[in-house]
Amino acid sequence: MPFVLSELPPAWVATDRPCYVAESPVVVRGGGFDPGQPLRITREGEVVATAVAEPDGTFAAAVDAGPLPDGVAERVVELAVTGTTTSVARRVRVTRFGATWAPRAAHPRARVRFSAWGFGPGVAVYVHYVRPGGGAVATVRLGETRGECGTIRRTAPRRLFPLRPAAGTWRLQFDTSRAYDPQAVPRVVLPVRVGRPAVR
Repeated sequence: MPFVLSELPPAWVATDRPCYVAESPVVVRGGGFDPGQPLRITREGEVVATAVAEPDGTFAAAVDAGPLPDGVAERVVELAVTGTTTSVARRVRVTRFGATWAPRAAHPRARVRFSAWGFGPGVAVYVHYVRPGGGAVATVRLGETRGECGTIRRTAPRRLFPLRPAAGTWRLQFDTSRAYDPQAVPRVVLPVRVGRPAVR
């Protein structure tokens, strides 16, 4: 029986998700590398991890998704795995996790546009209005996230508060739960100071 040399498949690299929150861990896996080959993993050209190919040519490593520049909500980042003879790259999206409205310094009854990032694709995002003494008194559905990172870029204009708020520090909790849960995950909680109305 003739001896047949087995060849490794073409080198490949994959991640477990297409989008990651900034500075969160990314699990990078791959195969098709020469066994025992030292590997360098770079993010946008910067070495962020090293690994060694297993006897079957595979590897696994954890790297950091990296930060986002100020003012950038989402961007594409290139992760590359380079050995002595092979180099393979893969692009992933990196997003902020958060929520806001614009204009941020709006009067409680003014119309604003809400935005949310990093809540996951295809889920509804709600904002719960928690009064100064505690307890939610209203909940508004902002809409459904879109894209791989789960983003609501801008809602249609709507009032910052759907009610006339009493004076004090309110909390606006953004999450994916229709009913208010102070321990909801994921969630973003933003304080809003409401002053007393002027006396005429």
